[in-house]
Amino acid sequence: MGLGSPDWFALEREQGAVFIKAGHARTTWRVTLDSRTVFAKVLDNAGLVNRLKHRVIGDAAHREWRISREAEARGIPVVRCLAVGARDSPSPRTVLISEGLTGAVSLLEAWGRNVERVSHPQRRAAGADLIQVVARLFAVAHERGFVHRDAHPNNILVHTAPSGEVEAVFVDIHAARVMRRPASVWHAVDSLAQLDQYFHRRATRTERLRFLRSYLTRRRLDDRCVGERGLDRMYVAMLARAGVSHAERLAQQRDRRLRRDGKYFSKFSLDGGWTATVALQLERRHVFPEADVPDRTVADWRAFLGPLLPTMTDLRATGATFDHNGLHLELRRLTPFVKRVFAALRGTAHRRFFERCHKLRHRDVPAELILGYAEHRRAGLVDATMLIRPKHSETRSFDIAAPPGGCRDE
Repeated sequence: MGLGSPDWFALEREQGAVFIKAGHARTTWRVTLDSRTVFAKVLDNAGLVNRLKHRVIGDAAHREWRISREAEARGIPVVRCLAVGARDSPSPRTVLISEGLTGAVSLLEAWGRNVERVSHPQRRAAGADLIQVVARLFAVAHERGFVHRDAHPNNILVHTAPSGEVEAVFVDIHAARVMRRPASVWHAVDSLAQLDQYFHRRATRTERLRFLRSYLTRRRLDDRCVGERGLDRMYVAMLARAGVSHAERLAQQRDRRLRRDGKYFSKFSLDGGWTATVALQLERRHVFPEADVPDRTVADWRAFLGPLLPTMTDLRATGATFDHNGLHLELRRLTPFVKRVFAALRGTAHRRFFERCHKLRHRDVPAELILGYAEHRRAGLVDATMLIRPKHSETRSFDIAAPPGGCRDE
């Protein structure tokens, strides 16, 4: 962007860059240039899969650039993209630079600040304007053939436009669908169901219905039916079915995090032949409030397990349980050799307990909290495992027929 601009592909070394968030192979930064603020999304294209995507279908940065140009041409409110660039060496990266909106906040933050924190008598008036603004955004976008395929409230910004009106705009549109005709009913319902999924627990049923009616009124679906109960009921029924499908897709996405390093889970090796898989941040805290269970980093878990696990390698007791530093630990030694082979084929019981627990919680089903598990291998086969629970958690003996939290093996 000219002389004196930062190194957009290595913003971690720039003093004027502030880290915002990180996702799968991408990071987002806020960069101040003189009196102007922009946001930079840096995507790492290293790895065979990412390289193939980059060559065959293009990376997300260039897709978002093209979609933003098309959306602006159609008059759809989106955050303006300013530039896109790519670098092949020393590591392949792409960067997308977008405009920073002064005073903009996410829809989730705006709803919490302006609606949830006010007293009940004023809640309806406080939420009415916000509902109208977001309903207008979706109606205009769908009428002009634009469907945001990841329409959660953090991908919608609310700000005051230069005209003084409150306006909502889309961000993170790399996966959006742009069509020549207005969005069909099914495409529209699928997008609305994503938003409704996030507000299912944060907005009342009346507020969600008010949003739907405002959306239908603004869309030119059928002027004779808009506002009639028949159309409302049809959309409510379709949203309910689409919401179930969307919730399951979200749960499956969360399930895939269990076996890879990321924001919520991590797998790492320790001395003595041990490997550990642990929860870093607890998901769904708004469904399962557990304030006494803190988030932990990988360094925290290493400091806790590093000195402890090597002393457990030769432990011969089966089903040994004990408390240590606020956590409840359960040890299991796999004997005879047949059980070790079975565990190699199907996975250890402790691993199945951990995965089943979080899969249930991803679907908002109550289950006893399991924070992690560790496995020790000898000659390529697991011969000892450890299950990690919070200390306050109900302790039970290790029993495959009755796993903790009712996570019964099929």
